[in-house]
Amino acid sequence: MKCKNAFPILPSVPRDIVTEVEAHRFVTEASSIGLRPGEWPLALTTALGNGRPLRRAAFFKDGSGVRYRQDEGCVVVDVLND
Repeated sequence: MKCKNAFPILPSVPRDIVTEVEAHRFVTEASSIGLRPGEWPLALTTALGNGRPLRRAAFFKDGSGVRYRQDEGCVVVDVLND
């Protein structure tokens, strides 16, 4: 019997693919972190800030992307559709 991984591998947001637009606020394109169109995971891994996961916080009303906020931190990453 094969054992399924109980914890999915989350997409990662490395420092070298994000642009800091103001203090603690970053922007990147969805394809840069390996997301397919319309794919918005609940969380992303990162080494930004305190290194804790980024949690999906809000969808942009115009459908242009999603905002992720860091657990117990002040980092915000906007992931844009491309």
